[in-house]
Amino acid sequence: MIIGFAALAVFAVICLLAIGLADEAGSNIRASRHQSYGGSTYAQLVHDKDDLNRLGFPQLLLRSYGSAASFGLSFHQLGLIAGSIAVYSFAIEHGGWTVIGWGWLIVGLIGVAAGAAMAELTSAMPTAGGLYHWALALGGVRWSWVAGGLHWGGHIAMLALTNYCGASVLDTLAASSIGYTTGSGTTLGWMLVFYMLQWRLNLINARRMRRTINVGTILAFGLALLAVGGLVGMVYPGSAPVFSVFDSSIELGNGLVVDSGASSVSGWLIGLLLLQRMFIGSEGGAAGAEETADPRVRTAWAVFLSPVYMFVIGFVLLCTVTISIPFVANYSYLAYGTWISAVIQPLVNWDIVVIVLLIIAVLLSGVQNMNVLSRTLFAISRDGVLPERMRMGRVSVRTGKPSAAITVSAVLAGTCGLLYVGLKEGGESSLMTLIGFTIIAVQLACAIPIGLRLLGDQNRVSSKLQPAPWRLGRISRLVSWIAWIGMLAGSAGSIVLISPIAGAAAAVIGMLAWLASLIRGNAVKRKLQTAARMSRTELQRIERKFGPLFLDGK
Repeated sequence: MIIGFAALAVFAVICLLAIGLADEAGSNIRASRHQSYGGSTYAQLVHDKDDLNRLGFPQLLLRSYGSAASFGLSFHQLGLIAGSIAVYSFAIEHGGWTVIGWGWLIVGLIGVAAGAAMAELTSAMPTAGGLYHWALALGGVRWSWVAGGLHWGGHIAMLALTNYCGASVLDTLAASSIGYTTGSGTTLGWMLVFYMLQWRLNLINARRMRRTINVGTILAFGLALLAVGGLVGMVYPGSAPVFSVFDSSIELGNGLVVDSGASSVSGWLIGLLLLQRMFIGSEGGAAGAEETADPRVRTAWAVFLSPVYMFVIGFVLLCTVTISIPFVANYSYLAYGTWISAVIQPLVNWDIVVIVLLIIAVLLSGVQNMNVLSRTLFAISRDGVLPERMRMGRVSVRTGKPSAAITVSAVLAGTCGLLYVGLKEGGESSLMTLIGFTIIAVQLACAIPIGLRLLGDQNRVSSKLQPAPWRLGRISRLVSWIAWIGMLAGSAGSIVLISPIAGAAAAVIGMLAWLASLIRGNAVKRKLQTAARMSRTELQRIERKFGPLFLDGK
């Protein structure tokens, strides 16, 4: 009982810390000279275009996202539903119930700190390149290529993991409805369907995309509330004590030890490391900065608030699922995906509806993964990393989107994901490697710009961060240190305990990116220096020739 109250107190403290960070950022925004034109869309768009021009980039993407859509971009990356499907059962199997209680508090603290640290960088450099441009500004071309390569590879793995989860659920549903036998081939077929749908959704008009993102966010919150309310209604008052997710010594009335899944310290640590997946991806919202009105504020808030909401909602959701499932189904621990069946088992007349909603949520989570991949390709192509003839830096006037970059991202991500799952034929080992690579690659990519911010040339850092209205003031460096150390520790632990092979693969990608920067980095650096000296007239010419005409020449 005392341990449970202590854990709830820690949860409350982290929530208060998040509120304190938000208050500090809000105060600094009000104290800054930043101008927001909430009452005039046209004035805001002109201001944002001029702001982007001062960074040396033309406005080619169509700005149509507001606060809700910008938040959705980051929140979908975290994958409240898709992430839970992917890692919850593995975390319970290795670490037992207490990994959901105490483990969530640990990764949540680091996740909130990481969101705050990256929000500052987003506010200072609101471009479609996201962390690739953060590393470029703070450390130069070579660090940016390493960060960009790891980030791109990590998101390909994240998309494969997301689509595999969705395909597995859909395959089971379709097999029971149509009557065919499931297997690796049928799962691959449904994965291909997911990739194709995500590619097509990424090509729709930017304004329709905004509505799709908003619907997806509402759906994710709605499913979480449905799961919590439904489970409480079904099993209350027979659920296990809430404190059982914090104290493994508590027993149920039938003598079953609640924490029977935890076999060792290393097992608990593996469960803890797996939960990191739920806090990876909020930086992906920065890829939509050039499509968001007032991105120095709105995108920064999205990057920060998405892990905060994940921390609160995910804690309630996963704790509720954990203390309820033994009363819904007789499982001492849950193999991959079976906990979903347990949750919806009593909903005889609504199970298909719930599964369809889950599939849609997973689909939309993957849409944002593909969005990040395409915007990174767009940004590096515009910077001269890729040849102009590949047309990856071009934007469709009809949709306001980089169609070629979207298509190439879909083809490469789909090929890599289908090949990996097809060769490994699914299974826990291959999925653990995929999860491990996602965690390692994305966390190391995010750690690079944060580390450069802490350990790089402080005069350069100060000059680059100076335009940011979203700031944490005197506590900024402390928050960044917590985030950086947590990311490095999480990556190192994932390499040792989850998948050394995944760590080796991330190292290979990093080395290849570094070698590529040695070969072509100087040429790209010269092009960037030339682009930085472009006049406003030249930038406007590029905007009129290659971008959507929506600002009437301003």
